Amino acid sequence: MEEERYYTIEEIEDLVYAAATMDCEGTITLKSQVSKSSGRRSFNSYIYVTNTDVRLMDWFRTKYGGSVYTLPSQGANYKPVLRWALWGSRAASFIEYIRPYLKLKQEQADIVISFQNLRSVFHTCQRVPLSEEFIEEATVLKEAVAILNKKGMQ
Repeated sequence: MEEERYYTIEEIEDLVYAAATMDCEGTITLKSQVSKSSGRRSFNSYIYVTNTDVRLMDWFRTKYGGSVYTLPSQGANYKPVLRWALWGSRAASFIEYIRPYLKLKQEQADIVISFQNLRSVFHTCQRVPLSEEFIEEATVLKEAVAILNKKGMQ
């Protein structure tokens, strides 16, 4: 049985801030790709926050790990756009921490958590090809989160 974790007030404030930022400036998704060398398909949890304030990106990287990179320029009159990204099991763990505080992206978070549970059930490993059953179930989850993340009129 997993031991219950208690948070300090400062930790809760950070989780609430991270969740609010994720709700407003972030994306919670699943990605799939096919390896050019092996031809194997893979799936991964992926989250990111996009913003122009380097302080926010540094805060996320310092607090939760991951990477920060600059997106291609939108032109001379625009500030550089930065993206903090986290993927794989670290992304899923982060989502589990902030899930109670999300207001807008709860469904996306639940899908990523379901995906991580699916990986555990199937014991996926990079060295072993994914089963057809796993690919089918992961694809359903990936499509469900894509619908939720779709921009524009729905």
